[in-house]
Amino acid sequence: MDGAPDQPAEPTIVVETSVSVSAAGHARTGMPRRRRASPRRYVFWPGLATMLLVAVAVGLGNWLLFEEFINGRNHDVAQDGDAIAMYVQALMLIWSIVSGWLLYRVDEESGKVADAVAEGDLTAFLRHAPKRTALTIRLLHVALSLLFVHSFHLFHLTDRLSTLEVQAGIGFLVALTVLFIWDLDDPFHGVINVANVPPAWVEQLAAQGDHQSPFQT
Repeated sequence: MDGAPDQPAEPTIVVETSVSVSAAGHARTGMPRRRRASPRRYVFWPGLATMLLVAVAVGLGNWLLFEEFINGRNHDVAQDGDAIAMYVQALMLIWSIVSGWLLYRVDEESGKVADAVAEGDLTAFLRHAPKRTALTIRLLHVALSLLFVHSFHLFHLTDRLSTLEVQAGIGFLVALTVLFIWDLDDPFHGVINVANVPPAWVEQLAAQGDHQSPFQT
């Protein structure tokens, strides 16, 4: 009995592929690198040096004032030492809270102005650039700072080196803090300034007629 002729099997081609990506391959092909962003704020170094010298001068002046005119009169303060210590601690706490809040606020506003310039957001720039700390808050902080420095004049210190460290250190710290707060409150004309502000934005900010505008003439 004749059967159907056997048909040859069709050839089957199997292609196996594999893709492997390695870190070395990225290095060889040259992956694009992220560009380094330009600074949003810059430091005016001569102004910073001047600020530090002013703070040092205030600290040394505070030490000389205490050493020459005040320390000798405080021989009998031992009996009131507890009350004086509580007074100093209370002032230290209040001054630290107010100073920290002001530093945070002015740095945040300065950062918002810098972000607006970097992102090209004119609306945000015109909203945040004119903002300044109220004069009453500034006066309150200055009064707290003077009281805080003066509170250390209520002690009697016998060692001259200790007197220098305490009085000059407190004067330097308080003066530098106040100067930094005032400087950051103006993001355009201080030691730490906003970079790359377009001239057209400056003109538009001045044209708003806001009395707080730093470019208002």
